[in-house]
Amino acid sequence: MNSTILSRYEQAQTLLQGFATTNRVKNETVHPHWIENSHCFWYLKDTNNGKQFRLVNANTASNTVAFDHQALADGLALATGH
Repeated sequence: MNSTILSRYEQAQTLLQGFATTNRVKNETVHPHWIENSHCFWYLKDTNNGKQFRLVNANTASNTVAFDHQALADGLALATGH
């Protein structure tokens, strides 16, 4: 095989591997954690600012933030000093 063609195939393989291993889409799959004896589940969502816990009620089709993440972080920082 011509070395130029081989070089091009190697470059293409490198590009394809990078494309295949890079997360292009956030939250393409939801992994529900069902809450026993209810029609609700929670899941973890990736956001631009980090992770967020979400609560879904299948009966009402609601999808809300499970709790105030900043308030929890502030409370933990106050309690631990970190």
